[in-house]
Parts: sequence; structure tokens; C-alpha cells
Amino acid sequence: PRGIMQAKSQDQTGREVLIMLCERTTEETIMDTGSIYEPKYDGTRIQTLKQNGKIKLINRYGNDKTYVFPEIVAELQSLPQNILILDGEIIAVDGHFNSLAKRNNLVDMKKIEARVKTIPCQYMIFDILQCGEKKLTGAPLSVRKEILKTVIPEYVFFKHFKYVRNFTFEYLYSEVRKGKIEGIVAKKIDSKYEPRRSQNWKKWRLEDTEDMEVLGFEYSDAIERPIRSLICRDADGEEVGVSGLDIKEMGAVRKLFENTPHKKEGKKLYLINNVGKLYIEVTRYKDSMTGTRFPRFKRFKNGKMS
Repeated sequence: PRGIMQAKSQDQTGREVLIMLCERTTEETIMDTGSIYEPKYDGTRIQTLKQNGKIKLINRYGNDKTYVFPEIVAELQSLPQNILILDGEIIAVDGHFNSLAKRNNLVDMKKIEARVKTIPCQYMIFDILQCGEKKLTGAPLSVRKEILKTVIPEYVFFKHFKYVRNFTFEYLYSEVRKGKIEGIVAKKIDSKYEPRRSQNWKKWRLEDTEDMEVLGFEYSDAIERPIRSLICRDADGEEVGVSGLDIKEMGAVRKLFENTPHKKEGKKLYLINNVGKLYIEVTRYKDSMTGTRFPRFKRFKNGKMS
């Protein structure tokens, strides 16, 4: 059929969303012959659909975020192409994910309009999946990048969205070490766009790790993500929330915990008599803006969930 291409998981309007995700890798293996390197942004993944002058911004879970970022939509509408599918990351201009979070789930239009001014955001576009009637997911990344340059000319200044440039590995690595960016993405230059997590795209973030005892979890309000965070005890005996589980891991944790003796306190579920039975390894990522180090799930260390 002519028009917008069809892909994989459906959004709320029935359009199928195609998202290619990175595999995690290590500092030792991130450098890879035949790859290009991009900065890893701490934002929200957004796919742009443009057809007949209308723009939609869809996140990786199929949720429509068009109304949340009206300033980005207005500039995307200025592009001359009638049909486009773009892929990228929306970030807060200050680089702080907590700033973006204050906008990402707003529904009140007055608050949205106010935060356009107080929390400016940018759309960092790194791929193009369709341009006009030409569907590009089967084309090598090198070809898609060249086409993307023509869609977003480098000489044109856009305040709210930018084409993501490639850098040398050495430059990005130095920026990570300085704490200016959170990580590096390596993409095979000949890779096709695959609607799954792929070894052709890899990501790495500077991290330090520690083991934590799992106490329980906190339920989420989001339908697509049933668990907001694991509740853990760190080395200092403090209770901390740990995020970063994928959907499969969330489902497994919830099933196991709800079938294990537990007690509930509001949205929190605590395991009973689970001392020493389940540990996870977490990474502590440094927020480049505040210097705060946030715990994020890396892997299960023992027993049932490993």
C-alpha cells in the first residue's frame, strides 16, 4: 500500500510502531570496526510520523506524545516532505532527565504551555525510516544518514530539533570521562533498521557497580510498565529505589513476588522473611548536571531471577 509504511507494535491509534533498540555492552567492547559513534542522550525515545501535513510523536510504548511537545511539532511541520518517519530522542536542553520528566507526562494544556518556556526541550534526530513513498528500513545506516542530511539541512538552524552528528570514538570517550555525556552508542554503518533489540546497535555508559538486597517493589501507574522500581537495601542499610528493568523482567519479578509471602503498604510490596535470598547488581550513574549518582538495575545476582 502507498503512504506510511507498516511496522511492528501498535500505538493507540492502530498504527504499527517500529523501534530498533541497542544491546548493552562494556567499555572494552564498545569500540567496533565498521561502526559510527553517537552520544547517548538521557531522554525519551520518540518516533515522528508526518503525513498530509500532520505530525504525530509516538514513544517506544506506542503512546501519543504529540500534545506534550507543541514547540517541536511546530518546527517539524515546517519540513517540506509530505510523508516522513523519523527516529530520535527528546531531551531537556539542560541535559537533566528530571527536567524532562516534569514535562513528559503532562496532560493539562496550560501546564504544557507554561513548561515549554520554563523547561525547553530538543528533539535529537538520528535516523529516518521513510521519506515520501520511499521506505528506508532495508537500506544501510550509511544511506539513511545521507538522506537524513537532506531532510534536515545542516545550514538550517532549528531551535527545537537537531540532526545528530557523528563523532570519533576518542572524542566521545573523553566527554564521558569528563561527565559531559552519559555514554556512547555504536552503530554498524551497514546495519538495516530492525524492529527489535539488535547487536548491530550497542550502548555503553560509564558506571560503577554494587550489590543490593531486594526488599520488594513499587507498583507503577503506567499500564505498559507494571513496576516503577525495585525496593532495595544498599551497603549503608538505606532503602533505595532501583529502576531499569525491562518489561520481561518486570513481569517475572511481579509474578514471583506476588506468589511469595508479602505485605503491601500503599503502592509498595515488601517480601516477608526474604533476608539474604535475592540480590541484584546495580550501577551508579552520575548525573552530569547535578553530580548525583542514581542506582540502576544491571542484573540479578543469585537464585530464581538470574
